[in-house]
Amino acid sequence: MGHLLSALFLSAVTALSPLKPVTAIDLSSQGTFASDVTWLNDDEILVALLHGGVAKVSLGSKKVTRWVPEGELPDGFPYPELVSTDGNLVVIMGAGRRYFMFRTKDGKYISGYGGGRLYPRGLAVVDGKAVYMGWMGQAAENETLRRGVLWTQLPDKDVVETPIHRIFGDNDAVQRWRMTASPYAGAMVALPDRSIAVLTVAEPGIYRYDRTGKLMEVLGGGVDALMLDTPRLAREYNVDVNARYVQFVNRGPLVDDLVALPDNGVAALVRTAVNGKIGWALWHAGKTGFNRKQALDMTRLGPFGHMRCESRKTRLACVTDVPGMQHAGKPETAGTNPRLLLFTLK
Repeated sequence: MGHLLSALFLSAVTALSPLKPVTAIDLSSQGTFASDVTWLNDDEILVALLHGGVAKVSLGSKKVTRWVPEGELPDGFPYPELVSTDGNLVVIMGAGRRYFMFRTKDGKYISGYGGGRLYPRGLAVVDGKAVYMGWMGQAAENETLRRGVLWTQLPDKDVVETPIHRIFGDNDAVQRWRMTASPYAGAMVALPDRSIAVLTVAEPGIYRYDRTGKLMEVLGGGVDALMLDTPRLAREYNVDVNARYVQFVNRGPLVDDLVALPDNGVAALVRTAVNGKIGWALWHAGKTGFNRKQALDMTRLGPFGHMRCESRKTRLACVTDVPGMQHAGKPETAGTNPRLLLFTLK
């Protein structure tokens, strides 16, 4: 019944004109595998590269510099996957290797650490604190820890083990959540009013919370098209990366990110694979499902590849990799030619 409802909702979606990139900036001088992006201010953007560290891009001059090198804490950061800022505090995170770093907007090191109980899957920074999407290890029979999704942390403090958001579904939904891996877990975003929206692949719906942690609304309800069978992914495709994408991930839509819209709405950045190419579209979330769909006018050769985006008013900054044919088919080289792309939201 759920898939039937999804099909009905998606069939009623209004298709908008594709968004064409207005600027493309080559990041290859800084490394490979562009993994995340955040606006530091109106002119400067930070980009995380799995192999290369964190780069800073000036839109005015198109100059690209290294902001944090790849390396060990505190001078560098190993394998950065996620980066976010509220304009003052910058947080860098490694989801797979579980490293965390806090810096000022000027790049001054505040604190950092590796390990801990949290297995992070997403990141936002609001009001001087980090908000993590992730699941807690060693939860045992503690239902709060087992179901927890959103957690907060101040610099030099421990992660607060009282979640803002938790899985509402049955034990199967909890299991799907606790078996999610990066980058297949879902996404979160801080909106201009400093509320937080989160979508997991464990259950449908985009949950939006205000600054105090109070649930404001649920968007995209009734559509399970973006859910993912994470136990099957872990069980059958844990080591075979090629089969994971060709036989599983690329068979349906996958949420790569959430994007804040100019009207304080939310869109899911949805990844699809068609005819050997990977493409993306913004699915605008309404009260009951997704009411508008807007493709991004760019693709990359498959079968791998993901995209991350962050908006600032009507400007949308996105990062992905655009490997040539000789590199696209191998997971170890699929991150060549990282690019920063700018779009104008309409």
